[in-house]
Amino acid sequence: MHCKELVKGKKWVCVADGPSHPVTGKRRQVSRSAKGKGEAIKKVEQAVKELESAIVYHKDITVREYSREWYQQYLRRGRKETTNGIREEDATTLNGFMGSLEIKAVTPKGYQNFLNYLFDKGYALNTIKRIHSTGRMIFKKALEDKAIDADPTTNVFIPRKKITVEEIENDTVKDMYLEVEELKLFLVEVDKYVNFVYVALIYLLTFSGMRPGEAAALHKKDVLFESSQVRITKTLQYGKKGENKIIPPKTMTAVRTVDLDKKIMSMLQQLIDYKKEVGYPESEFLFAMSDGHPPTVPLIRNVVKRIAKRAGIKKMMNSYILRHTHISLLAEAGADLPHIMQRVGHKNESTTTEVYLHTTKGVRDSLTSKMSDRFGDLMSSKRNGE
Repeated sequence: MHCKELVKGKKWVCVADGPSHPVTGKRRQVSRSAKGKGEAIKKVEQAVKELESAIVYHKDITVREYSREWYQQYLRRGRKETTNGIREEDATTLNGFMGSLEIKAVTPKGYQNFLNYLFDKGYALNTIKRIHSTGRMIFKKALEDKAIDADPTTNVFIPRKKITVEEIENDTVKDMYLEVEELKLFLVEVDKYVNFVYVALIYLLTFSGMRPGEAAALHKKDVLFESSQVRITKTLQYGKKGENKIIPPKTMTAVRTVDLDKKIMSMLQQLIDYKKEVGYPESEFLFAMSDGHPPTVPLIRNVVKRIAKRAGIKKMMNSYILRHTHISLLAEAGADLPHIMQRVGHKNESTTTEVYLHTTKGVRDSLTSKMSDRFGDLMSSKRNGE
């Protein structure tokens, strides 16, 4: 930094190099004046600091480049793993259509074409709405960051077809979990999967109701073999593989100990033995891979999708559908809602309640049969001569 007294005892000016221009790369100097030298130095240092912290985007930044940066900031909001995963998938869909375009070149017409493309490809209305919501967040933030001059997502519309009676009557809750026959098909393909770490992980998710992040964060000491239980006290914060953080759950409701079937416990012991046999490095994580780290939630989701595709499952698969499937299995087994909530670590959750109240075909048939056996005589109308 260079300082010079311009007016003796009255005015000083100081000059220092600031960060180079983000677009041209040229050198930038910062100059500030004050009555005293010390004050002038402080002003220059503050100005340089502000320039260094400011984000100025180069003029040809693409939608893909900006959306990646937006997503990294979005992760810091502390959303649920499923929400983060959904936003990532939505951004990927957006990038598949316009990722290579300069973000400033995206027009309202171009963005409308993107929504029309989703419609023409047969995306469900709610899915288009969700992807559009993510797109709006990305471009709104880009406008705030001055990466674009105008938001192309304003004044567009979501295309939709005329709703039919069949669609009104369509039951969407059943798409949130696997019916028993679907689960059988899925598990047949799971058993064929090469990496046994994922096999054991998927079985645990299905028959414990754990969240994917909770399972990935498990340490070997959390598996209580003597009592056939697993202790859940933490979750894996989403991030790049090897850069994940183990954090406490959001609420104390999620801290719990879950009873497991002895077959699942046996599989977890088999997992520990398997990793020793194949030479995996020692790790405190139960589901550590060959690099000593557990798989990320997106990796788990991708494996579940691939296996479901091989099994011919038509439902939109993700790692959370296994959690919902467990809820449906508990309901079919006769567990009450409070017990289910406690087991899966929920205090209030609409999805759990929806799946529980919907129940499965087995429960409905069983209840109908029991009602008929016990109260059939009440259903007989005397007017019909019965």
